[in-house]
Amino acid sequence: MDVDTGMQLPEAIELLAPYTYRIYTTKRHNEDTNHRFRVILPMSHELKLDSKDYTQFMTNLAKWAPFEMDEATWQRSRKWESFDGQQYVNEGELLDVLPFIPRTGRNLSYMASMENLSNLPALERWFANQIAEGGGRNNLMFRYGTMLMSKGKPYVEAEAIVRDFNSKIPNPLTVDELRRTVFTTMARKAREA
Repeated sequence: MDVDTGMQLPEAIELLAPYTYRIYTTKRHNEDTNHRFRVILPMSHELKLDSKDYTQFMTNLAKWAPFEMDEATWQRSRKWESFDGQQYVNEGELLDVLPFIPRTGRNLSYMASMENLSNLPALERWFANQIAEGGGRNNLMFRYGTMLMSKGKPYVEAEAIVRDFNSKIPNPLTVDELRRTVFTTMARKAREA
């Protein structure tokens, strides 16, 4: 996956922590102004896809990813230049590709669950999908809020964004629960920074 805009490298590393990956910066990466990097996620299965299915597979994967991907990634004949820049390697679980394979039962089920999230930006969609897959709502809301603060959002603005995001997910946390758990911990983290 080629990431050129909208995601800082430390955020991608944090979000992809459960997975095995190799991330490397591209030649045009700039630590101060423009993070550009490529993500390689080893897959759970070996796939043999024709050009049309590969493009659909990558489209499906892009709906899952927590960042916007360069659509050139979807061209299977594309040659990607490597660069001897920063590299990050993580050992975790292999990416389960079964939900992304076009015209399969798992794909149809996955796409139906993603239909309700399609209007969300990539990062919100990522967290909403993690919640839908059974992740702890409170913990994921806290992670989302602290990620916003690490991107420079003041606590008050991050709280408002988390509150709005919470209202968009199925089975949202109550305002009282958000206040007692997520916002209390976010405020403590903001004071410590």
